[in-house]
Amino acid sequence: MISGSVEDVLVPGVRQFLEEFADVPKALATNAEPANVNFLLDRARLRPHFRVVVDGHQVNEPKPHPEVYLRASDLLGVAPANCIVFEDSHSGVQSALSQV
Repeated sequence: MISGSVEDVLVPGVRQFLEEFADVPKALATNAEPANVNFLLDRARLRPHFRVVVDGHQVNEPKPHPEVYLRASDLLGVAPANCIVFEDSHSGVQSALSQV
């Protein structure tokens, strides 16, 4: 449904942010379906900005459980305490806060 308007659904400024901080290791941790994640990352050409992508199918407990973030930080090789989380949902914020 959004294949022709991917740029319109991106958070304003996200591309510029990812480009400005290209040297900072980043992971994407999401409950979204793998097909949706892959579609958006590829269509928006954002995949190169993320060293790690963890979706809800790669963990036993979805958000608000912190497992998806803990797995992402582990695969990224960065301690959870040294990670910054950007979220767009209450359950995501709850998930991020429960790991500290």
